[in-house]
Amino acid sequence: EDGAFALIYLPGNPVVKLDLSKLKGKPKAVWIDPRSGERHPAALGAEMKTPGEGDWLLLLQTAR
Repeated sequence: EDGAFALIYLPGNPVVKLDLSKLKGKPKAVWIDPRSGERHPAALGAEMKTPGEGDWLLLLQTAR
């Protein structure tokens, strides 16, 4: 609601296109493996590819 974060679930989808205009500031991106909870840093872009096969979460978060 305040544009501070977004959490995107990608069920087996290796690429996501993002409209970053609603997020405030420059968000940091992190891939989260929902099977293990392991986090992987991500380079933020308008089109992003998951770091591996299977389901992934993409967390976009700005500093508060």
